[in-house]
Amino acid sequence: MRYGIALVVIAMALVSTAELKAQKTEQRLKEREMATRELDDVIAKSERIIELAPRVRVQARAAALTWRMERQRGRESFRQIWNTIDLTTDDGSRQEDDARLQVLEILYPLDSALAQELIQKADAARSTPSGELADRVSGTNPAGRRMGFLSYQLAEDDVASAATVLRTSLSGNTPAMTANVLKRMRERDPQLANELAIYALDVIAEQPTALALGGLNTLMLYAFPSVPSFSPIVDTAASDRAVRTRFAVVAESVLSRALRESEGELIAAGGFTDHDIGLRNLGLAVVSGALVAIGERGDREKLPELVVRAASLRGRVEPGVRSLVDAQVGTVRAFLQRASAEEATDDEIAEAITRKDFDAARAAISKLSSEPRRNTWTDLLLASLTRYELERGRPSEAVASVRQIKDNQNALRYAVEIARSKPSADLEAQLPAVESEIEQRLNAMTGGELVRAIFSISAETAEVMPTLSEALLGEAVGALNALSEIRSSDQRAAYWDDRANFLRVPALYRSFSKAGAKDVEAALLTASKIANNSVQMAARLSAIEPVIKRERWAKPRKEKKNQPKQTKQKRRE
Repeated sequence: MRYGIALVVIAMALVSTAELKAQKTEQRLKEREMATRELDDVIAKSERIIELAPRVRVQARAAALTWRMERQRGRESFRQIWNTIDLTTDDGSRQEDDARLQVLEILYPLDSALAQELIQKADAARSTPSGELADRVSGTNPAGRRMGFLSYQLAEDDVASAATVLRTSLSGNTPAMTANVLKRMRERDPQLANELAIYALDVIAEQPTALALGGLNTLMLYAFPSVPSFSPIVDTAASDRAVRTRFAVVAESVLSRALRESEGELIAAGGFTDHDIGLRNLGLAVVSGALVAIGERGDREKLPELVVRAASLRGRVEPGVRSLVDAQVGTVRAFLQRASAEEATDDEIAEAITRKDFDAARAAISKLSSEPRRNTWTDLLLASLTRYELERGRPSEAVASVRQIKDNQNALRYAVEIARSKPSADLEAQLPAVESEIEQRLNAMTGGELVRAIFSISAETAEVMPTLSEALLGEAVGALNALSEIRSSDQRAAYWDDRANFLRVPALYRSFSKAGAKDVEAALLTASKIANNSVQMAARLSAIEPVIKRERWAKPRKEKKNQPKQTKQKRRE
C-alpha cells in the first residue's frame, strides 16, 4: 500500500512537471509571435514618420532586431535604409549627415564591418567640396565631423565602441568633437580617455603641420580644461599629468617643423589659399602661446625665447582674431595656475582616500580655497566611503554616506550601487531607505534631466527592486509626455526638454528592454502610452528585444548543389 501511494505521488509530480513545461513552451511561443508581430507593425508604420532622422533611427533599430533573427536580411535592411537617405537628401547636407549618424549609432556596435562599408560608400560618392583643406585643418570636414559625432553619441552608453570610432576618425585629422568625446568618455573610464588623448597626440605628431596645429588646438581643450573635470575614481592624477607632458612635447615638435616651412612653399606645393594660411597662423599663435604658459610653470631658462617667438607669431594673426588667441592661451594659463596651487592638496586627498584614511582626506579637503572643488572632492570622498562600507557589510552606514552627497546624479548612482550589492539580511532591511533616497533625489530634478534620470534608475533597479522599477517606468512615460514637442527653431528650450530628442537616450531603451525581459506584454502596454510616435516605436522595439535575443531563429539552409558523390579518397585529394 505504501508503495502504491508513493507511485501515485511520483506520477502526479511528473504530470505537474510536464504541465509546467508545456505552459512555459506555450508562453514562449506566445511571446515569440507577439515580438514578430510588433516588429512587423513598427517596420510598416515607420514609413509614415515624416522627418528623415527619426524615421531612419526607428528603422535602424528594427533592422538591428532583424539582424539578430537573420543576419543577411538585417544587413540588407541597413543597406536599404542607407540607400533611402541617398534618395531623400542632397549630397553633403547636414540633414543627410544627421540621418547617416542615426543609422551608424545603432549599426556600428552591432556590425562594424558593414558600418565601415557604408561609410566608405558615402565618402566615395561625395564630390570633393571646396575648402576641403580648411575643413581638414579645423577638423570640420564632413567625414571627420560624422565620425566625431558618432563617437560622442556612442560614448554615453558604449565606451569601447566610442574608442574604436575615435581611433578611426583620427587617421585623417582631429575632429572638432574630440575634446567633448574624451570628456564624455572620462565620466565612464577616465584612464581610457587619457590613453586615447595620448594616442591622439601621437597621431598628431606625425601629421602635416597644418593638420597637426589644428589637432593641438582641439586637444588643448581636454588637456587644459576651463572647468576641472573629476572622475568617480581618485587615481587619475598621474595620467592627467602624462597627457599634459605629452602635449607639450608634441606641441614643441610640431611648432619647430612648422616654422621651417615657408608660406610660399605651402601655397605653391600644397594648394594653400590665403584662408588656409590664416588658419595655420592662428594655430601657430595659439600653440606657441600655450607653450609660454606651460614654460611659466616649468623651465624658466627657455621662457624668454618662448615669449619672443609667441609674440612674433601672434603678430601674424589678423587683429580681429587675436582676442581668440589670448582667450585660449588664458585658459591654459588659468588651468596651470589652479593646478599648481592645488595639485599638492589634490594628491594628498587622493592618497588619503586610497589608504582609506577618510579623516585625513576630510582635513585635506578643508584646505581647498575653491568651494566647487571642495564640494566635488567631498562627493568623491563620500562615494569612496559608500563602497568601503559596503565591502565591510554595513549597508546602513553606506546609505548614510549617500545621503550626504550633494550632486543628485552621483547620489542616485551610488544608491543604486547599494541596492545591487551582495544580498544580505542587513541590505534587505535598508532597501526601503534606499528607495526613499532615490525618490527624494528624483524629486529635486525637473524637466528632461528628471525624465532621463527616471528611465536610468528604472533600468538599473529592474533586477533588485522590480516593483520600484515598474513604477518608475510608468512615471517616466508620464513625465516624458509632459515635456514639450518643439517644432519651431526659434523656441528656446533645453535639448532634453524636447521629448522628440529622447530617441537618443540609451536609458530609455535599457529600461524598456529590462521591463520586456520580465513581462513583454506589460512593457508594450506601457510603451504604447508614449505620445511621440517615433519614441513610442523605439520603446516598443526595446520591449521585444529580449524575446528576439533569446530565440534561436532558424538559419537559412544552404542550397545543395547537384554534384556526383565522391569517394573518401577523392575528397582527401
